[in-house]
Amino acid sequence: MAAHAAFGDSAYILRQLQSVFTKRLERVAEDVQPAAGLLPAFMAADAETRYRITGNTVIRCAVEHAYNQLETGNTVGLSLAECGAVLDSVALHLAGGKTGTPFENGAFPLERLSDDPRHGWVWHEDYPDNALGAAFRKIMALEYGDGLCSISAAQLAMLRQGEALLSALLPRLSASALSHVHLIGCFPDRGFWKGKVSSSQIRVGGTIFLNQALLQNPWCTAEHLLHEALHQKLYDFRHGHSLLDVDAPQEDAPRVVSLWNAQEFSRANHWDTHRAFAAFHVYVQLALLAKLAEQRAPELEARFGRFCGMVESRKAFDRAWYLGKELLAGCSAHLGLAGVRMREWLMEVLGCLGDQPPPDGAYVHLMLDLYEREANRIGSVLDSDKDAARIFARNLVPAAKQELAAARNILSAIGAEPTLRQLERDVADRVGDDLSGRFAHVRRLIAQALRSASIDGFTLNTRAPDTVDADRMVRSMVEHGSDSLYLMQTNVPRLVAGAKRRAVDLRFTSSCQDDVGRLLSVLAAGVGDGGRILEIGTGAGVGLAWIVTGLHGRCAVDVVSIEGDRRLAASVAELDWPANVRFEIADACEWMTKLHDFDLVFVDAAPVKYGDIEPLLATLRPGGILVVDDLCTPPGSDSVDVEERNRLRTELMYHPALQAVDLDWSTRVVMATKIHPGKAAAIEERAAPAKVLADAAL
Repeated sequence: MAAHAAFGDSAYILRQLQSVFTKRLERVAEDVQPAAGLLPAFMAADAETRYRITGNTVIRCAVEHAYNQLETGNTVGLSLAECGAVLDSVALHLAGGKTGTPFENGAFPLERLSDDPRHGWVWHEDYPDNALGAAFRKIMALEYGDGLCSISAAQLAMLRQGEALLSALLPRLSASALSHVHLIGCFPDRGFWKGKVSSSQIRVGGTIFLNQALLQNPWCTAEHLLHEALHQKLYDFRHGHSLLDVDAPQEDAPRVVSLWNAQEFSRANHWDTHRAFAAFHVYVQLALLAKLAEQRAPELEARFGRFCGMVESRKAFDRAWYLGKELLAGCSAHLGLAGVRMREWLMEVLGCLGDQPPPDGAYVHLMLDLYEREANRIGSVLDSDKDAARIFARNLVPAAKQELAAARNILSAIGAEPTLRQLERDVADRVGDDLSGRFAHVRRLIAQALRSASIDGFTLNTRAPDTVDADRMVRSMVEHGSDSLYLMQTNVPRLVAGAKRRAVDLRFTSSCQDDVGRLLSVLAAGVGDGGRILEIGTGAGVGLAWIVTGLHGRCAVDVVSIEGDRRLAASVAELDWPANVRFEIADACEWMTKLHDFDLVFVDAAPVKYGDIEPLLATLRPGGILVVDDLCTPPGSDSVDVEERNRLRTELMYHPALQAVDLDWSTRVVMATKIHPGKAAAIEERAAPAKVLADAAL
């Protein structure tokens, strides 16, 4: 794993990376003067300095961002001026006779992971906002949307303990992987980072990110240090090798479903080829780490504390085996030559670990892994949060009944009657009527029963009649149960979740936000039977799903949704909408002249928002409510966009036929009620002077 000539040898991988970096720096030097100044100093520097410059995240990004802008003309990431400032600071650093980069040998000293010269530094929030510091913070904002934190002396000591444990277990492999990590950033468990344990990505090469909350256990710390370091090693390899086939078509590219993860709204467990390969690469080596840790724990616990917090070696092996098989079955056309050969090599490595691989196509063991992990998480929430337990109780009881019914059906279908009877006894004895308070225990009993019914622990189909796909039944039970728990915790209706996933499939990124959706559902609930609701701009159907949810099954309210994009409209219409929902594929600006007497109108289409609003207002009956969202001006908006949004907001707020409120919330919303005709004249007279002032301000 550490010495394979192409796939494991870090010295070789880093030489290839440096070669790519040098070629890009040479290209940038043709047009960016600071790069021209840095190039000769870089070439003349000692090997250690070139290694540090090549691996430093900010310097790499400066060269890559400048290179991409010069080659494509698109400004992505750091501007050319910011790239130039970074490269100029490095050139000045070297001109002053210093080695390495300003990060490690500058005026502000960063702590190191250890005394090993190949180990990196630990980020501190007090690092100044000089060229490198400001660029690093901007990269974090662009790639993650959130910042990092400094860690305490105790947490730094735990980080070093994790590295020491890695060195004790895998001295050569950990040294190889960590040579690709030049900076370690720690993040707080809040905001964007909430719930994340660790992270890294190819666009932020050389840096890994760890949740400061995990720095409490050397075993857990060691696993995640190695995990993210291995990602960086693979990313460095990818820069110089054909891991992926860049010419493979990206439209409808294959996805690998990581069955041990929940899909959430974004289908987060549907991985593209690169992510699946990166996880495969890591899990093979985590299987080795965990196996050695399990074997040597009695010997090492005196130094590193109780063995806990690491993935089980068998789980890591099973995940790696599954990913390796899936990459071959579905993604081989998207792998380059190096990717094909590395996959074969990693499968050979798995074969050397001595574990019995699952049968081809088996996945029940992976589904039950997700099933039990979710049970443990919800159990922890219920035990620690009385309010959450009370809120979830009414939903957990029907969820538990559904899952028990599904488990009974599965066991009956495969003829496992003794196991079914034992499950019934266990539920009666250990759970009784407390299906909400003991929901986690119900799940554990179901998982135990299904495992005991399996001959090999991997599949149930070997016991099922030819007409029954018992494995598929387990998958359906787990996925439906996982969805139910996720929707409970996020308080999102199932119809909305379906629309959100359709948006992901359609690569549609302009759906209404949940705050606006909840407002729409409240307003829809107030529309009486015989009323009418209009949505202008169906998109992927998320806003419409919130509206329908607010009706709570009432079909006596007509709902019309207009969309001009035929592809979007056709795809959204495939969802399970009630009979009172009607779709129109049309230009809304033309259709509005035919529409009238709506009780609620939601406008989510730019041409309608920024054109003449009088036809829009004509669609409302007196007393009807109009909702217009997306009126905030995102950072980087051009002056025309800002002026259009401001003008629309002013027109709505001061229109004599509307009583409006400007809600500076979510994506910024104006909500207005159409005034009854008899009251409009007096309001218009009072509003006129204010409107003149508003127009002048514009």
